[in-house]
Amino acid sequence: MKTSVAMCTYNGEAYIEEQLNSILNQSIKVDEIIIHDDCSSDKTMKILKRYEKKYPSKIVVKSNQTRLGFVKNFENAVLHCRNDIIFLSDQDDIWEYSKVEKILSIFESRSDVHYIFSDGKIIDANGKPLGKTLWQMAGFSTSKKNFFNKRSDQYRLIAKKPFVTGATLAFRSSCVKKCVPFSSAVPHDWWISLIMSFSIPGCGMAYNEPLIYYRIHKNQSIGFKKKHAHLLSNTKLLNSSTEVSTQQIFLEMYKDILDLKLNIPYKEKQFITSAKNYFQDQISISRKNFIKRLAFFLTNLRKIKKFRGIFRSAKDIFWR
Repeated sequence: MKTSVAMCTYNGEAYIEEQLNSILNQSIKVDEIIIHDDCSSDKTMKILKRYEKKYPSKIVVKSNQTRLGFVKNFENAVLHCRNDIIFLSDQDDIWEYSKVEKILSIFESRSDVHYIFSDGKIIDANGKPLGKTLWQMAGFSTSKKNFFNKRSDQYRLIAKKPFVTGATLAFRSSCVKKCVPFSSAVPHDWWISLIMSFSIPGCGMAYNEPLIYYRIHKNQSIGFKKKHAHLLSNTKLLNSSTEVSTQQIFLEMYKDILDLKLNIPYKEKQFITSAKNYFQDQISISRKNFIKRLAFFLTNLRKIKKFRGIFRSAKDIFWR
C-alpha cells in the first residue's frame, strides 16, 4: 500500500519543521506529502519550499490565492492525494516514530476497516508533556472505545459529539469520493468519521495507543479546545460570519449529509432523517416560553438521549 499525507498550514513557522521531520523519519517511509498553505504571512512558505526542494519526489507544496479556512483547505489537500491510504496532519504536532507502520499494518490485515484514529499525548508549546491525552480531554472513555470497536452502529457515538481528532486520522482513498464536498457546519475530521460510519457501518477503528504528540499553544489555527468549543455555546458556522445555535449546527450537518445523496443503509438513513427533523423541532421550540420548552424536553427524552444526550440537550433547550 502506498501512503499520502495531507497537511494544511497557516502561519506555522514555529513548529512546521519538527512536524515534517517526524513524518519524514517514520519507520516506514510515506510516499508523498501534499501540503496546502492558506496564505501564511510568516516564514512558513519559505520553510516549505526548502523542504520541497530537498525532497522533490515526495513533497508537493501548494499555496492558496485567497484564504479558504481549514476545512476547505483540508478538502483540497485530500483531493490532491494520489495513494491508497491518506494520513491527515496538522502543522504543529509530532508523530510517534512507528505511527505509519502501526496504522498500515491494520489496513493491510483488515479489509473491513476504512478509517482509523488514535489517541495522542498532549504537549505544550515547548513540547513538555501535560499528563493528558486527547481521548481523556474528549471524554472518550474505555467503555466508549470498546463500544466503538465492537459495534456496527458506531455513528450513535460520533453523531452526539466529536472525539475523532484529524491529526490522528487515516483513511482509505476510497473514502474521499463519499465525503466531498466537506460540510461547512462542522470540522473536517468529524465530517469524515460521520460519513464513513453512516455509509459503511462499523468501518472505523479506535487505535488504543497515542501515536502523536498533540501540541496545544496560543497560535493554533484550529486546536482541540477551539474545535470542541464550537459545540459548547452559540457560535459561528465554520467559514461564516453568521452566529447560530448549537442546534443549528447539528441541523446543517444532517442536511449536508442528506445532500450528498449517498447510498446509505436503511437504518442509518432513518437515523439521519429523524435527527434532522428533531433538531428542526428543537430550534422551533427554543423560541417558545419556558413551559413549552419543558414540555418538549419531557416528551422527547428518548430522542434527546439518542441524538444529543440529556445534559447537552438541556443546555441547548434551556440555556439561551
